[in-house]
Amino acid sequence: MILLRRYKAFVKSKMVKSKLKLAAIYSFYRVISILSFIQVAIVKLIFHVKSSDKQEPIQRILIIKLDTLGDVVMIAPFIRAIEESLHGAEITLVVSRSMVGLFDGNPRIKVLGVNVDCNKIIRSFTLPIHHYFFAKNHFKNQQYDVCFIPRVDTDHEYATILAYFAGVKRRISFSEKSEHRKSLLNKSFDRLLTDVVSPSGVRHEVLENMRLLEKVGILPALPETCLEITPAAIMFAVDTLSNPSSIYIAVCPTSGHSELKQWGVQRFAEVAASFSAKGYTVVLIGGPGEEKFGVTIEAAMAQGCINLIGKTSLMQMAAVLQRCTAFIGNDAGPMHVASAVGIATIGIFGSSCHHRFGPWSPLSQVLVRDIACSPCVSHKVSRCQVCIYSENICLQQIPVKDAIDGVIAISG
Repeated sequence: MILLRRYKAFVKSKMVKSKLKLAAIYSFYRVISILSFIQVAIVKLIFHVKSSDKQEPIQRILIIKLDTLGDVVMIAPFIRAIEESLHGAEITLVVSRSMVGLFDGNPRIKVLGVNVDCNKIIRSFTLPIHHYFFAKNHFKNQQYDVCFIPRVDTDHEYATILAYFAGVKRRISFSEKSEHRKSLLNKSFDRLLTDVVSPSGVRHEVLENMRLLEKVGILPALPETCLEITPAAIMFAVDTLSNPSSIYIAVCPTSGHSELKQWGVQRFAEVAASFSAKGYTVVLIGGPGEEKFGVTIEAAMAQGCINLIGKTSLMQMAAVLQRCTAFIGNDAGPMHVASAVGIATIGIFGSSCHHRFGPWSPLSQVLVRDIACSPCVSHKVSRCQVCIYSENICLQQIPVKDAIDGVIAISG
């Protein structure tokens, strides 16, 4: 009884601290909202950009998507829909510099990389200045008919300001009022747009992004998420996964930038060891800086595996995944890449809404245990910023057996 009371007291204390931390975060956001309002006012005052929301023939299109891997992969159907609806249109895509290689397999679009790496505290000052010079260098003599910014959530990388500096007459994106956090951090951003779209409810990001196209009269049939792989990357994958008789299962123990999305490396080690014991070949997937996860899993496996964490480019990773039979991983970028190349994909979700951010393909499933505080219960937020418990119990409640059985069932 004493231990139980102490545990309850600890949990209660953790909840109080988490709520205080969240309150502090939003107090900081309110300060940023004032700065954002002033920032937009200055931009509008100093830089005069001709705007038009009239429907005109579209020949040249600018798309700005400065987010991380998973979000960028999810605009592949958006790009394909434009290609299929506006044959011959010239498409320029601006992504963060680290994402450029993801589109090497599509020669029909021009891809530009912008550096968005900077200190989070000062990025509201540094990124707009950087975007101004980037636009001056790349778009000074360009005349785009329309610019799309497919971003429902907070525009942390200031893609909206870059679109304004690019001088495109028609700029289309989702409203700053799409979510509470965005209404603070991106206050007045709607003034930089010509067409403001309000979210239509709880829908997958792929579906929601398509609504931007309706503003220019495009009502596309929804294409599947797809990435085009370069011949060089295919050769790399063939050489790396060279045994034609092996069944390759991709395991991604990483969780991107959020520890709240981490199911646990030890659980992934159990999954990997189980598949290896069943005769499958396990392929570990992840990016630079995440090598420690691979070391832990390899140490737990008697039969060994193919550890590619931190050893591939984005395109090589996509090609490797394409040769695998199935994928299992946290809600992170590689999960979306696996879904985009068409393999059976299982995403493990907890602190983010799987309805909006789940893998998008016919061969995809999610493992989730919704509890009272989960985003998918109330849909008041799309993801948790702070966990009110001592650990992310929403993920800890998902057993290893469910993950193993799920992969076997979905991969046939």
